Amino acid sequence: MRILLCPGFGQGSNEFIEEGNLKTSLMMQGWDDAQIRVLPIKRSDWLKVFIRGITDIEFWKGTASPIRPAFRWYLDKVSTEINRIVQEDKDANIILIACSAGGWLARAAIGFLSGEVPGIEQTIDLNNIIGCVTLGTPNIPPPQSVWDLTRGALRITDEMFPGSYFSPKVKYMTVMSCTTKGEGLSYDSYTRVCGIGNEHGDGIVPCCAGHLEDAIQINLDNVSHEEYGTEAVVPLWHDVMMKNIVLPKN
Repeated sequence: MRILLCPGFGQGSNEFIEEGNLKTSLMMQGWDDAQIRVLPIKRSDWLKVFIRGITDIEFWKGTASPIRPAFRWYLDKVSTEINRIVQEDKDANIILIACSAGGWLARAAIGFLSGEVPGIEQTIDLNNIIGCVTLGTPNIPPPQSVWDLTRGALRITDEMFPGSYFSPKVKYMTVMSCTTKGEGLSYDSYTRVCGIGNEHGDGIVPCCAGHLEDAIQINLDNVSHEEYGTEAVVPLWHDVMMKNIVLPKN
């Protein structure tokens, strides 16, 4: 059993391996260091979204698929790391655990790069993927009336691979905190994500945008957007993941 951790927008890999963060918190739940791989990303890599998107007319129009330049680099990194794991163990069962924007990008990677879309080379074998866990992820695109910060990439991902698209082969689990009502900066963030500022969420992502249809859905209390991977919070969703995704494969 292997885990691939996928950082969210603006996050770097180093943040996941620091004491008290997601990788070390998972190791405290019994996972070995060798079982957990972190997608190799630097914070500066996220500038590629704008540097590459600025020359893409579809990005400006808000109709850019995630396989276009602004986000394709992330999808390719997911593919590369999955294949490295499989090279080490061809029978590996892999769970993607992804934070924030990393969640919908992980969904996009296993959707667009698994041979489902004609004309796009298959670089991911779904036979090795057993789960996709998203933590505080804006999985549902904003309404058409709201400026889409992903410039169409999230909407297109959700249209082509809606809900728990690859279930039951891939089991989806969405984890959200729904206790912070939109006020001030939270109100502005919720508005940008779902169009409604006075929703409840984790301070950045509202619950109404975080859960996927037919996924295992977990709502946590008093957890902020930055806390899903901390030592205190990981046990609140880890046991559910073990029971519903890991143990059925063992």
